Amino acid sequence: MGKRRASGDGTLQKRTDGRWEGRIIVGYRQNGTPLYQYFLGKTQKEVLRCMGIFKENPGRCGRRDF
Repeated sequence: MGKRRASGDGTLQKRTDGRWEGRIIVGYRQNGTPLYQYFLGKTQKEVLRCMGIFKENPGRCGRRDF
């Protein structure tokens, strides 16, 4: 069983294709469903780093930032 992440840190999971996926809720639609920002990477560390950069400065994290 995985570790529990703090509230607001988003989710992190390994996909069936071997890549890692992270998601952070960035807002809500008018009907109340969440809007997600997705992050994909080859390693868990890469995705966590990108999620951290995004939380500090939204819109900043892209492939060129690695």
